[in-house]
Amino acid sequence: MSLMDVSKIFSLLQPKEEDEEDNEHGQALNQAVSSDDVEVLAELLSQESYRKSINSRSGWGIPVTPLRTAAAHGHLRCLELLLEHGAEVDSLDVKAQTPLFTAVSGKHLDCVVVLLKAGADPTAARTTTVP
Repeated sequence: MSLMDVSKIFSLLQPKEEDEEDNEHGQALNQAVSSDDVEVLAELLSQESYRKSINSRSGWGIPVTPLRTAAAHGHLRCLELLLEHGAEVDSLDVKAQTPLFTAVSGKHLDCVVVLLKAGADPTAARTTTVP
């Protein structure tokens, strides 16, 4: 893979200008989840503009949804709160990994149970394409 190919892939992963607010809100949600700060997450999700960004992918390197972040870190209460506010249970990251996949990989069994009860598809990563 040439440097030009890597550069093009990297540019495709970056948010578009029209998505800046969505990206900023997604980053704030991901930060609250990463810190396992349920109070801040609840406050953010009480605002419509943040709820609209609940499934946005943000982050440096591999953009991920807040639900995937919660599943990857085993932050159960954040995961439950995101699901209560309509987070897409089978959302994929750019590596075609679902929150369920990352919860299983991290051995966060409590998160696995909650995701399955919320309707997560154990085969979603194999049967769904990344948008």
